[in-house]
Amino acid sequence: MSITLGFDFEEGKLFVKGQFDKYNEDAELTPFEEEAISYIKTAFDKENLPFDKILFRRRSPNYLTLVSPNNNDFCRIKAGPKSAWVSLDIWNAESVQNDCRFSNVKKRNQRHWKISLNGITDFANISDLIIAVYNEIQK
Repeated sequence: MSITLGFDFEEGKLFVKGQFDKYNEDAELTPFEEEAISYIKTAFDKENLPFDKILFRRRSPNYLTLVSPNNNDFCRIKAGPKSAWVSLDIWNAESVQNDCRFSNVKKRNQRHWKISLNGITDFANISDLIIAVYNEIQK
């Protein structure tokens, strides 16, 4: 199953329509997640990548997983008032492993590399990394 993500210009906010997948049938995006996703969506749009094909899974109440059209997790985000971070599946994206933004990263199982962010707006600063990982796993 998939969802549709869009922007309501009259209301001035992001919206989600459709059904979530089996992991989060009743999940809703928080306002902080909506803001983070809007930065990511803007980056996808600039690169002419199909963001409308991205699925969202919530395997935990604390973070949201972005899933590619070929059903691979490629990014997890936590977007909240006190904590914001992104975890990228770099094991499939060797081209981004030497990026200086990974200098203070936490490594977990050599698969997910987590970058702590100063706030929601920092998602705009790392969206190119998210796109790079997405492109790698789509190959």
